[in-house]
Amino acid sequence: MNLRYKGFYCLFAVCLLLVTFQSCSIFTTDKVSEGIITYEISYPGSQGDDLMAGLMPSEMKLHFKQDRTYGELSAGMGMFTTALLSHPDKKLLTQTVKIMNKKFMHTSDVNQVEKLIGKQPKMKIDFVNETKVIAGYTCRKAIITIPETKEKSEVFYTRDIRVKNPNWFMPFREIDGVLMEYSVTQYNVEMKFTAKSVTSDAVDDKIFEVPNDYKKISQKEMDDMFMSFN
Repeated sequence: MNLRYKGFYCLFAVCLLLVTFQSCSIFTTDKVSEGIITYEISYPGSQGDDLMAGLMPSEMKLHFKQDRTYGELSAGMGMFTTALLSHPDKKLLTQTVKIMNKKFMHTSDVNQVEKLIGKQPKMKIDFVNETKVIAGYTCRKAIITIPETKEKSEVFYTRDIRVKNPNWFMPFREIDGVLMEYSVTQYNVEMKFTAKSVTSDAVDDKIFEVPNDYKKISQKEMDDMFMSFN
C-alpha cells in the first residue's frame, strides 16, 4: 500500500478514537434521545489544492440511541472504513475496521479502556462561561490544555442530546455532554470537527451489532495494523 495512503488511513482512525462523541441548549425545549449527528471535518492547516486533504474524510456520522453510539468514518471512496461502537451500560467499546473486503473487530472492556486512555497525553479541562450556537444548539465551552506541551484547544458540547456519559471511553470523559465542535492534531495534520446537523431519525438497533463476518483480533493486532499504515 502506498505510504501516503497508509498515513491518512491511520490518521483518521486515530481522530475517530480521539475525537469523537459528545452542552448546548436547543432552540426548542425538546431533547433528542435518538438520531444522527453529522459532523463536517475540515483541515485548517492544509492548502486548498492539497491532494491529501482531498483524500481525507470530509464527514463523520454519529448514530445514538438509548445511550449507545456508533460513529463511522470512511475514505478512499469507501475502500477503508472504521467505526467505534460504545455500550456504556455494559462498559464495552468495539472498534471495527474494513479494508477492501477484509473486516476486523476488537472489543475492549472497562479495564482495557482505562489502559487506552492512560496512553493519551494528560489534559486539563477548564469550563468557561461562554456559549456558541452550533447546529441549532447553544453550546457550552471548555478549554483543553495539554500541560506537557502547553497546547490549548476549544471544545463545545451539549447536554440537550440525551446520551448518558457519552465520553466515558475518551480523555474528554470529564465533559458531561455530547461534543459538537472540537479540534485534534495528529501526524502534523490539524483536523476540526463541527456538527452541522442533528436529526431525530429512528436508528435501527442492528447498527450497534457487529456482523458475524468480522474477524476478532486482539488490541495489539489492531494497534499493529494501524501502525503498519504509518
